[in-house]
Amino acid sequence: MRSVLMQAGREILAQEGIAGLGLRAVTRRVGVSPTAAYRYFADREHLLAAIATSGVWELTAELEAADRSSADPLRAQGVAYVRFATGNAALYRLIFGPERLVHYPDLENALAAAYGVLAARVAKTVPRGTAADKSLACWCLMHGLASLAIDSRLPPDSDTPEALAARLAMALLSHD
Repeated sequence: MRSVLMQAGREILAQEGIAGLGLRAVTRRVGVSPTAAYRYFADREHLLAAIATSGVWELTAELEAADRSSADPLRAQGVAYVRFATGNAALYRLIFGPERLVHYPDLENALAAAYGVLAARVAKTVPRGTAADKSLACWCLMHGLASLAIDSRLPPDSDTPEALAARLAMALLSHD
């Protein structure tokens, strides 16, 4: 039932955004009593945190797959990050948006794992003393690019977000 409720939450999130997502809306969509959700989630924020956590694990899996399946893994990770964000805009906004979900160790662990995939690849690519700063710079660059793409704020003459991710990830690391 927990996964059914979370799936319904993901659907509502995609259709109505964070504002439309609550325990009552989820239980209504699933067709169970409003109290059913409280067996799995203490409140709305716990539901949001669970959905965000599952989304971050999906992002992590996509970053790992990109890292394994490409001759240019860092570029592939950048493309995977932006593709995930633009393909799951409402979920991405839940994960990284203004409604800060705090005190959820599962979410923090998932975020650390996602960042760790990128950091591990960057550490294999740049000189040892620069890896931490370059990892953060790559993460910030992809996050900013994804946010601009989701909000339709990229310059009108720019390339696709995925093509930009591929170029910018490598440009960032080529200037030591």
